[in-house]
Amino acid sequence: MKKVSIIIPFKGQTEAELMLPLSSIYNQIGVDLSQLDIHLVNDGGKTIDLSKFDVLADRLEIHYHEIPNGGPGVARQYGIDNSISEYIMFIDADDVLYYVGALWPFYNASNQGHQMIRASYWEQIAGNPYTYTVHGNGDRKAAYGKWYKRSYIEMLGLRFMPDLPIYEDTYFVGLACELATDTCFLEEKVYMWLANPNSITRTVENKFNYQAHIYARENRIDIGLK
Repeated sequence: MKKVSIIIPFKGQTEAELMLPLSSIYNQIGVDLSQLDIHLVNDGGKTIDLSKFDVLADRLEIHYHEIPNGGPGVARQYGIDNSISEYIMFIDADDVLYYVGALWPFYNASNQGHQMIRASYWEQIAGNPYTYTVHGNGDRKAAYGKWYKRSYIEMLGLRFMPDLPIYEDTYFVGLACELATDTCFLEEKVYMWLANPNSITRTVENKFNYQAHIYARENRIDIGLK
Protein backbone atom coordinates (compact mmCIF):
# COMPACT_ATOMS: atom_id res chain seq x y z
CA MET A 1 0.00 0.00 0.00
CA LYS A 2 1.23 3.48 -0.88
CA LYS A 3 1.73 6.09 1.81
CA VAL A 4 -0.39 8.68 -0.02
CA SER A 5 -2.45 9.09 -3.16
CA ILE A 6 -2.47 12.60 -4.60
CA ILE A 7 -5.70 13.26 -6.47
CA ILE A 8 -5.79 16.00 -9.11
CA PRO A 9 -9.22 16.68 -10.67
CA PHE A 10 -9.20 18.70 -13.85
CA LYS A 11 -11.27 19.80 -16.80
CA GLY A 12 -9.87 21.61 -19.82
CA GLN A 13 -6.27 21.96 -18.69
CA THR A 14 -3.63 21.13 -21.27
CA GLU A 15 -0.73 18.78 -20.73
CA ALA A 16 1.53 21.83 -20.31
CA GLU A 17 -0.74 23.27 -17.63
CA LEU A 18 -0.96 19.96 -15.78
CA MET A 19 2.82 19.77 -15.83
CA LEU A 20 2.91 22.57 -13.25
CA PRO A 21 1.34 20.65 -10.34
CA LEU A 22 2.99 17.43 -11.47
CA SER A 23 6.46 18.93 -11.60
CA SER A 24 5.95 20.46 -8.15
CA ILE A 25 5.48 16.89 -6.91
CA TYR A 26 8.33 15.51 -9.01
CA ASN A 27 10.78 18.01 -7.49
CA GLN A 28 10.04 17.09 -3.87
CA ILE A 29 13.07 16.19 -1.77
CA GLY A 30 13.55 14.35 1.49
CA VAL A 31 10.76 11.87 0.79
CA ASP A 32 10.42 8.53 -0.99
CA LEU A 33 8.30 9.33 -4.03
CA SER A 34 7.83 5.62 -4.72
CA GLN A 35 5.50 5.69 -1.71
CA LEU A 36 3.00 7.93 -3.47
CA ASP A 37 0.89 7.71 -6.57
CA ILE A 38 -0.95 10.39 -8.52
CA HIS A 39 -4.46 10.13 -9.89
CA LEU A 40 -5.35 12.57 -12.66
CA VAL A 41 -9.15 12.59 -12.95
CA ASN A 42 -10.45 14.15 -16.17
CA ASP A 43 -13.89 15.53 -15.33
CA GLY A 44 -15.52 15.35 -18.75
CA GLY A 45 -12.85 17.32 -20.58
CA LYS A 46 -10.85 16.62 -23.71
CA THR A 47 -8.66 13.51 -23.57
CA ILE A 48 -5.03 14.30 -22.83
CA ASP A 49 -1.89 12.63 -24.12
CA LEU A 50 -0.46 10.88 -21.08
CA SER A 51 2.81 10.21 -22.91
CA LYS A 52 3.63 13.90 -22.42
CA PHE A 53 4.38 13.02 -18.81
CA ASP A 54 6.83 10.22 -19.61
CA VAL A 55 9.62 12.60 -18.60
CA LEU A 56 8.34 12.25 -15.02
CA ALA A 57 8.05 8.46 -15.05
CA ASP A 58 11.40 7.84 -13.35
CA ARG A 59 10.04 9.30 -10.10
CA LEU A 60 6.24 9.43 -10.34
CA GLU A 61 3.54 6.79 -10.74
CA ILE A 62 0.69 8.52 -12.58
CA HIS A 63 -2.78 7.03 -13.14
CA TYR A 64 -5.20 8.63 -15.58
CA HIS A 65 -8.99 8.42 -15.35
CA GLU A 66 -11.75 9.84 -17.56
CA ILE A 67 -15.25 10.32 -16.15
CA PRO A 68 -18.41 12.14 -17.28
CA ASN A 69 -18.55 15.73 -16.10
CA GLY A 70 -19.84 15.88 -12.54
CA GLY A 71 -17.81 18.64 -10.95
CA PRO A 72 -14.62 18.61 -8.88
CA GLY A 73 -16.22 16.84 -5.93
CA VAL A 74 -17.30 13.90 -8.08
CA ALA A 75 -13.82 13.78 -9.61
CA ARG A 76 -12.15 13.82 -6.20
CA GLN A 77 -14.43 11.06 -4.98
CA TYR A 78 -13.62 8.97 -8.05
CA GLY A 79 -9.94 9.38 -7.22
CA ILE A 80 -10.56 8.26 -3.65
CA ASP A 81 -12.56 5.23 -4.78
CA ASN A 82 -9.97 4.20 -7.37
CA SER A 83 -6.82 4.51 -5.29
CA ILE A 84 -5.29 2.44 -2.52
CA SER A 85 -3.16 4.28 -0.01
CA GLU A 86 -2.90 5.05 3.69
CA TYR A 87 -3.53 8.78 3.18
CA ILE A 88 -5.25 10.99 0.61
CA MET A 89 -4.12 14.42 -0.59
CA PHE A 90 -5.75 16.79 -3.07
CA ILE A 91 -4.08 19.25 -5.44
CA ASP A 92 -6.05 21.43 -7.84
CA ALA A 93 -4.91 21.35 -11.46
CA ASP A 94 -4.09 25.08 -11.50
CA ASP A 95 -2.09 25.08 -8.24
CA VAL A 96 1.31 23.83 -7.04
CA LEU A 97 3.10 22.65 -3.94
CA TYR A 98 4.77 25.71 -2.45
CA TYR A 99 8.36 24.48 -2.18
CA VAL A 100 10.47 21.37 -2.69
CA GLY A 101 10.17 20.31 0.95
CA ALA A 102 6.39 20.57 1.14
CA LEU A 103 5.69 16.84 1.44
CA TRP A 104 8.35 16.05 4.03
CA PRO A 105 6.44 17.28 7.12
CA PHE A 106 3.39 15.30 6.02
CA TYR A 107 5.41 12.10 5.61
CA ASN A 108 7.01 12.67 9.00
CA ALA A 109 3.70 13.30 10.77
CA SER A 110 1.98 10.39 9.05
CA ASN A 111 4.23 7.96 10.90
CA GLN A 112 2.14 8.76 13.97
CA GLY A 113 -1.04 7.62 12.21
CA HIS A 114 -3.00 10.86 12.67
CA GLN A 115 -6.52 10.97 11.27
CA MET A 116 -5.80 14.35 9.70
CA ILE A 117 -2.67 16.39 9.04
CA ARG A 118 -3.32 20.08 8.38
CA ALA A 119 -0.90 22.74 7.15
CA SER A 120 -0.99 26.38 6.10
CA TYR A 121 -1.11 27.53 2.50
CA TRP A 122 -0.59 30.68 0.45
CA GLU A 123 -3.23 32.38 -1.69
CA GLN A 124 -2.02 34.41 -4.66
CA ILE A 125 -4.27 37.40 -5.37
CA ALA A 126 -4.32 38.86 -8.88
CA GLY A 127 -3.26 42.46 -9.25
CA ASN A 128 -0.42 44.67 -10.33
CA PRO A 129 1.60 43.55 -8.53
CA TYR A 130 0.32 40.21 -7.26
CA THR A 131 -0.22 40.04 -3.52
CA TYR A 132 -0.21 37.06 -1.19
CA THR A 133 -2.05 36.05 1.96
CA VAL A 134 -1.67 33.05 4.26
CA HIS A 135 -4.46 30.70 5.27
CA GLY A 136 -3.47 29.05 8.53
CA ASN A 137 -3.58 25.41 9.51
CA GLY A 138 -6.95 26.02 11.13
CA ASP A 139 -8.58 26.29 7.68
CA ARG A 140 -11.64 24.03 7.42
CA LYS A 141 -12.80 24.85 3.87
CA ALA A 142 -10.13 24.06 1.28
CA ALA A 143 -9.49 20.43 0.37
CA TYR A 144 -5.79 21.10 -0.24
CA GLY A 145 -3.00 21.62 2.26
CA LYS A 146 -4.17 18.55 4.16
CA TRP A 147 -3.73 14.80 4.41
CA TYR A 148 -6.72 12.61 5.24
CA LYS A 149 -6.25 9.12 6.63
CA ARG A 150 -8.25 6.79 4.42
CA SER A 151 -9.42 4.54 7.24
CA TYR A 152 -10.75 7.59 9.10
CA ILE A 153 -12.73 8.84 6.09
CA GLU A 154 -14.09 5.34 5.52
CA MET A 155 -15.04 5.01 9.19
CA LEU A 156 -17.11 8.20 8.89
CA GLY A 157 -18.61 7.13 5.58
CA LEU A 158 -17.69 10.62 4.39
CA ARG A 159 -17.94 11.29 0.67
CA PHE A 160 -18.06 14.26 -1.66
CA MET A 161 -21.72 14.89 -2.45
CA PRO A 162 -22.59 14.80 -6.18
CA ASP A 163 -25.42 17.35 -5.74
CA LEU A 164 -23.03 20.05 -4.52
CA PRO A 165 -21.65 21.51 -7.79
CA ILE A 166 -19.51 24.11 -6.00
CA TYR A 167 -18.23 24.55 -2.44
CA GLU A 168 -18.33 20.78 -2.20
CA ASP A 169 -15.04 20.88 -0.34
CA THR A 170 -16.58 23.03 2.42
CA TYR A 171 -18.91 20.14 3.25
CA PHE A 172 -16.31 17.36 3.03
CA VAL A 173 -13.43 19.21 4.69
CA GLY A 174 -15.59 20.82 7.35
CA LEU A 175 -16.93 17.49 8.57
CA ALA A 176 -13.54 15.77 8.34
CA CYS A 177 -12.00 18.51 10.51
CA GLU A 178 -14.90 18.72 12.95
CA LEU A 179 -15.11 14.99 13.67
CA ALA A 180 -11.40 14.20 13.88
CA THR A 181 -10.14 13.27 17.34
CA ASP A 182 -6.48 13.05 16.29
CA THR A 183 -5.25 15.96 14.18
CA CYS A 184 -1.67 17.07 13.61
CA PHE A 185 -1.25 20.80 12.87
CA LEU A 186 1.86 21.59 10.84
CA GLU A 187 3.47 25.01 11.01
CA GLU A 188 4.81 24.87 7.45
CA LYS A 189 3.19 26.62 4.50
CA VAL A 190 3.02 23.84 1.93
CA TYR A 191 0.73 24.86 -0.91
CA MET A 192 0.18 27.75 -3.32
CA TRP A 193 -3.38 28.57 -4.40
CA LEU A 194 -2.52 30.37 -7.62
CA ALA A 195 -4.59 33.24 -9.00
CA ASN A 196 -6.84 31.97 -11.78
CA PRO A 197 -9.78 34.25 -12.67
CA ASN A 198 -11.41 31.39 -14.57
CA SER A 199 -11.48 28.96 -11.65
CA ILE A 200 -14.90 27.80 -10.45
CA THR A 201 -14.91 29.71 -7.18
CA ARG A 202 -13.46 32.94 -8.59
CA THR A 203 -15.98 33.55 -11.35
CA VAL A 204 -18.49 36.26 -10.43
CA GLU A 205 -21.57 34.06 -10.67
CA ASN A 206 -20.08 31.58 -8.20
CA LYS A 207 -19.11 34.07 -5.53
CA PHE A 208 -20.48 33.04 -2.16
CA ASN A 209 -23.15 35.74 -1.98
CA TYR A 210 -24.67 34.35 -5.21
CA GLN A 211 -24.55 30.75 -4.02
CA ALA A 212 -25.92 30.90 -0.47
CA HIS A 213 -28.47 28.23 -1.40
CA ILE A 214 -25.59 25.77 -1.90
CA TYR A 215 -24.28 26.59 1.57
CA ALA A 216 -27.77 25.99 2.99
CA ARG A 217 -27.95 22.62 1.22
CA GLU A 218 -24.58 21.63 2.72
CA ASN A 219 -25.84 22.34 6.21
CA ARG A 220 -29.03 20.39 5.65
CA ILE A 221 -26.95 17.39 4.54
CA ASP A 222 -24.81 17.78 7.70
CA ILE A 223 -27.84 17.21 9.93
CA GLY A 224 -29.41 14.51 7.78
CA LEU A 225 -32.09 16.51 5.98
CA LYS A 226 -32.89 16.29 2.28
